[in-house]
Amino acid sequence: MVRALHEAGFEVIMDVVYNHTCEGGVEGPTTCWRGLDALLYYRRQKGNIGRLEDTTGCGNTFDFTNTHVVTFAVDSLRYWAKRIGIDGFRFDLGVSLARLDGDFTKHHPFLYALRSDLLLGNLKLIMEPWDLGPQGWRTGGFGMPFSEWNDRFRDTVRRFWITDTQPGAPSGIGMQEMATRLCGSSDLFATEPGRGCVSSINYVSCHDGFTLTDLTRYAVKHNEANGENNIDGSNVNHSANFGVEGPSDDPAIIRKREQAAMNMLGTLMLSLGTPMMLAGDEFGNSQSGNNNAYAQDNDITWLNWDWMYQTRKTMQMHRLDTVSPTAVDTQVAGTVPSRGVLHAAHAARPVQAVEPRAMVSARRHHADGSGLVRHDDTQLRDATALAG
Repeated sequence: MVRALHEAGFEVIMDVVYNHTCEGGVEGPTTCWRGLDALLYYRRQKGNIGRLEDTTGCGNTFDFTNTHVVTFAVDSLRYWAKRIGIDGFRFDLGVSLARLDGDFTKHHPFLYALRSDLLLGNLKLIMEPWDLGPQGWRTGGFGMPFSEWNDRFRDTVRRFWITDTQPGAPSGIGMQEMATRLCGSSDLFATEPGRGCVSSINYVSCHDGFTLTDLTRYAVKHNEANGENNIDGSNVNHSANFGVEGPSDDPAIIRKREQAAMNMLGTLMLSLGTPMMLAGDEFGNSQSGNNNAYAQDNDITWLNWDWMYQTRKTMQMHRLDTVSPTAVDTQVAGTVPSRGVLHAAHAARPVQAVEPRAMVSARRHHADGSGLVRHDDTQLRDATALAG
């Protein structure tokens, strides 16, 4: 599979979970590490060695203060990179891998081992910069050469385009905060020489939480199918239903939802940083309001690839590497040599212009009708006068 993806021009980044194992808490099964050496491999609570420390929410935490654990993880990563050809790794709950005496430090031996390894240090290394332990949210704190998921970007974009526009919503996200996220989150990632916006993995949705479509369909989570009485999964999603909870055939509601989704996608693609998009968001995939669908191997999480043949509108919106007359005249003037001519990097692709009507303007309105509108002349204007 990796070879086939490489031949097709794709790099492969592997999601790895070293922060916990399947053995759960002290009452859990003994299937691997607990049977080998439970005291060595699992972190213990201070003052109560009989209880496991849990910063992962999964009952146990792998002990990366132990040299044997660090060596095991590094050897495992080197195997995947050298023998299988993996191009990079995303580390689940990265803060749990970098705690010493209970506190996070970017100088942790495991992080040092990664950055100093001649093979691993030259791969793409991405951290999920939080865990469930004390002071667990450390976005921007890992330093070079690590990239990090930017949850500040995620929450800012969701609030700006969704929750802050709902009736009765407070003032919420201001333009300064939005501008900071658009321009690479320098407050988080311009913190040391050589580090900048490319270290920010910008995203609106991911495998944890709502899909892009569900952000605009559901005001609350609907995880009943998980069998936990809907108590699992986050209750803070910065989502809205625009008038009806779940799917709707009301054209006005559909239009508002599509506009919000396209505004978020547009912000993601135009922001400085490294954009990450959840598979299925490109064609409006829904998980029926389930924001914790890790245990669902059914149509809740399966992707329906019939969209490739059915959704003409979606395919047009994603042909943004081709140039329409409207785009050349008003959007990318100065970056394209002449109308209808692509950059050299795209010259091998067939040119298929997108109709001007496919270029959706971005609109954002507060509950009182005021807001911002992006017109064809590419200017963002105060829309207060247009409220009526």
